[in-house]
Amino acid sequence: MKPFASHQLSGLFLLFLLGTGVLTGCTDGVTSNDFEPVSDGVLQSKTRHANLLAQATKRQIAGKSASQSGLIFSLDTQAILERYGTLEPTAILERYAILERYGIIERYSYKDVFTGFAIWVDTPHVVKLIKAMDRDPDIAWVEPDVYLHPLPMPLAVSTRGGELSPWGAVRMGLTGHSARDVDLYVIDTGVSNDDINVVERLDFREGLDDPVDHDGHGTHIAGIAAAIHNARGLAGIAGGARVHSLKVINGDEVDNGGEVELAEAVAAVEYVTHQKIASPDKPMVANMSLGADMGSEVYNALDDAVASAISKGVTFVVAAGNYGSDAAMISPAHVRDAITVGAYDQSDNFANFSNYGEIVDILAPGVNVVSLATEAVGQTNSLMIMDGTSQAAAFVSGTAALYLSMVPHASPAQVRFALLEHSRKMIHNVPSGTTDRTIDVTKIESDDD
Repeated sequence: MKPFASHQLSGLFLLFLLGTGVLTGCTDGVTSNDFEPVSDGVLQSKTRHANLLAQATKRQIAGKSASQSGLIFSLDTQAILERYGTLEPTAILERYAILERYGIIERYSYKDVFTGFAIWVDTPHVVKLIKAMDRDPDIAWVEPDVYLHPLPMPLAVSTRGGELSPWGAVRMGLTGHSARDVDLYVIDTGVSNDDINVVERLDFREGLDDPVDHDGHGTHIAGIAAAIHNARGLAGIAGGARVHSLKVINGDEVDNGGEVELAEAVAAVEYVTHQKIASPDKPMVANMSLGADMGSEVYNALDDAVASAISKGVTFVVAAGNYGSDAAMISPAHVRDAITVGAYDQSDNFANFSNYGEIVDILAPGVNVVSLATEAVGQTNSLMIMDGTSQAAAFVSGTAALYLSMVPHASPAQVRFALLEHSRKMIHNVPSGTTDRTIDVTKIESDDD
C-alpha cells in the first residue's frame, strides 16, 4: 500500500452542491460564475511553465471518455488566512471539483512541502481550468505535471567474489567508515540487494504497489552510497546507513527509458519531509538522481518541494544531469540549497556528458562506476558498471551521510559547507564557470578527529 493514504485521496469528489452554487468554509458566497475563464486567453504570473502544457502527462482513466492531463497547484496560505481566518485546502479544490465539465480527479495532496494538490483534469478543458485558477486569489501557482527521467547509463554486469571498493571511492579516500545511525532516502527505481541496509521500501507510483527494483538504477545508487562493509559485494562510502527505498520511477527504466510524473516525485519528497518533521533530531540525507530539462530557471513543484524539505532539515543531493548542458535549466538540479553534483572520469577529466555551470556545487566519479546489481532480476552477488551524474551524486550522498554520522545535528547548509570546504581542486578540462573540485573523504574524517 502507498504510505500517507490520507494525503493521496483519489476519485471524484462526491459533492452535491451543484444546485446551490454556494460552497462552505473559505468559499462562502462563491459561485461557479466567478471562475469562468478569462476571455483574452492571456495567462497571468501564477501560471508556471505554461510552455510545457503540451507535455503534461496524459492518460486514459477507466470510465472516462476524455483523456486526462495532470496539473499541480499550490494555495496562497497566507492570503487565505488573512482573508478568511481559517485554512481549508479541500474547500479550494472543491470549488473546481463540483464543476463537472473539468472532470477533476484528485491524485495527491501535499501539506508539508507546500499546501496544494496534484489532479487529473479532462484534457479538452485543461486550459480553461488553468485560466480559472490563474485568476483565483486563493491560488499561489498552477503548472502542468510533466515527466521527469532517470539518469542511468548502463554498461555491463559482472560477477565476482570478495568485496570491491569502486575506483571513485578510492579516489575520494574511502577508509571503511560506517554511518548506521543516518537515514538515507533513495528516491529512484527501488533498492533490492541484501548488501544494503534497507529499512523501508515504499512505492509512490500512482495505483501501483511494487517497491522491488526491477531495473537496477536505484540499487546501484544505494550501493555506492551505503553498501555494508562485510567483506563481500561492495564497500559503500557510508557503509550500513539506514536506506529508505522510495520508488517513483516506472517499469524497466534502463531498457525502456522509464519516466516519473512530477506529482509522484513530489509525493516522495513530501514523505521524507514529514519524517523529518516527526523526528527532527534524526540526521537525514536524500538522493535524487532524476530530472527534467525545464528550459527555464523558474522553479517547478518538485523544486519547491526539495527547497522546502531542505529548509526543514533534510540534506538533499541531486544529480546535475547527463545532457551536456547548463544545469541551471534542470529540475531539481537547479535548486540552490541542494548539493548538485557533476561527474568526472578515471583520468580526473570532466565527463563529456555531465551538465555543467555555476549551479554545480561539486564533482564526483561518474564514469565506469561499479556498484551492486539488483537481486530482483537474478543478479545475486553481481556487480554492475554504469556512467552518469547519478553515480556521482551517490558518492556525495554517501559522504554527506558519513559527515552526519560524525556531526548528527548539522544543518543541510552546514553539511554542504563542510563537503565543499573539504574538497580538492583536481579535475581537468572543466567547462567555463564550473567547479573543478571533488570531495575528499579523508579531510572530512580528519576534521572529526
